[in-house]
Amino acid sequence: MLTVPRAVLHRRIARRAEEMVRRGLIEEVAAVLAEGHPPNAPGLDGIGIKEAVEYLHGARARDSVAEAITINTRQYAKRQQTWFRHQLTGQVTTLDATRAPEKLASDIAAMGRKFLVL
Repeated sequence: MLTVPRAVLHRRIARRAEEMVRRGLIEEVAAVLAEGHPPNAPGLDGIGIKEAVEYLHGARARDSVAEAITINTRQYAKRQQTWFRHQLTGQVTTLDATRAPEKLASDIAAMGRKFLVL
């Protein structure tokens, strides 16, 4: 399994949520709603969009949108990791994706050599 340390993942999620809001997420969602799509339409309940809809309908402050996206994304990532862990059987090796690609490739190749039958 290829992953990153939890602190790194949390920083990346927060940075991405802030970037989404800064780049116009709220305005984009407002445009979709202005086209006549209801706020509970399929697709408007996804993480990020849901928080923007809440802001646009007065249920949340604008400055809390990125934080809410961050929290909900972290929770979703945790559920994904839990589900994935339960799908794996046998020995599982976790690799830190923050390491240099060359080092990761070397480690993966070394693990693969263990399973080669000559």
